[in-house]
Amino acid sequence: MKFKLVGVLALVIAAFLAGFVPQYQKVNSVEKEAASLREDLRISRHEAQMGDFRNRLALLQGEANKSNYASAGELATGLFTEMRSYANGLPDGDDRKQIESVLAARDSIIAGLAKADPTTSPQIYDLFIKLQAQRNLRGR
Repeated sequence: MKFKLVGVLALVIAAFLAGFVPQYQKVNSVEKEAASLREDLRISRHEAQMGDFRNRLALLQGEANKSNYASAGELATGLFTEMRSYANGLPDGDDRKQIESVLAARDSIIAGLAKADPTTSPQIYDLFIKLQAQRNLRGR
């Protein structure tokens, strides 16, 4: 009787493991795929945000070229505020450094637009080129 009980218990454990091991492997595989997809999504969101910043810099530069300094000043203030907020949410690294390098010119650009200084437009263009060049370096 004791041997039957041990045999039945062994069969139950074997049946459990026969069902558990494949499911465990499948779950691990799905979790790895989900992690990979989350990283792809994070990268895509970052690229979309950087594209939005580039587009807004181009619009800002167009307004400055047309001597619409008041409109350009409003665009610049909103853009730089949003860039600062976005950068604060990023971990330290290349992505954050990229945005910080653009934000370094914030004060001079906003001051130049407030003074209706025509030399501000080339500064804005330089920032756009900087973001575009960094995009191209990343192969995106």
